[in-house]
Amino acid sequence: MLVSFLGTGCSAPPPGRAQTCILLDDGRTRILLDAGAGCYSRLVGRGLWLRDIDAVYISHLHVDHYGGLADIVVDALIRGYRGSVDLLLPGGLEPGPVLGIMPGRGRELLHPVHLEPGRAARVGTLTLQPLPARHSVEAYMVLVRGSDASTVLYSGDTRPAYSAAAAIPRGSGLVIHEATAPTSMCREAAETGHTCISELAGVARAAAAPVAAVHLSAESLAELRLRRIKGLLVPGDDTDLHI
Repeated sequence: MLVSFLGTGCSAPPPGRAQTCILLDDGRTRILLDAGAGCYSRLVGRGLWLRDIDAVYISHLHVDHYGGLADIVVDALIRGYRGSVDLLLPGGLEPGPVLGIMPGRGRELLHPVHLEPGRAARVGTLTLQPLPARHSVEAYMVLVRGSDASTVLYSGDTRPAYSAAAAIPRGSGLVIHEATAPTSMCREAAETGHTCISELAGVARAAAAPVAAVHLSAESLAELRLRRIKGLLVPGDDTDLHI
């Protein structure tokens, strides 16, 4: 599976980084994991647009995780696209906030599909299993399995996901985990349902598979650049990883 980090920043991303947007592609199915602001330009830069995406998974209803969909949909309207793409909403997440930012007929291009937490759902050649996250609002991680036995855990926004990360297999897996706050702001991270860098280091120690840090702030990125944490990757926007 190809994992493309189209956006790795938080709601106030570091310069040069878009908000969270990750593309999974196993050669037959493409899924976006969240779609924050800046996702559109990264996608088009790869020669892709809405028609090339099979589904969009929304981890929670904070706008920095779905606001970039509006630009993607506007582009599809301009191109005359008449199809639709599944909008994957786990648990009790409702489509209203996402569809509400779409212009005119743009709402018709997104087909809401509800996923039950803990239950695997097939999307093309990929299998998605939402898992509850610990954030300030209802939020869900997702476990994605490919037909080639590759496995990706995407945390969305959450407190440290130690046990979920530890379950991802070495050699054919990847953990994509948020890292919003520097160690100096661990208390604030706990209060807002995020993860700080020292906690992320604990996730990397618990995980057998590599851990990629996303949802970065300028402060957390600065700390990561100064530290060498074993098992931890710090992808830039437009970084590709094959697993």
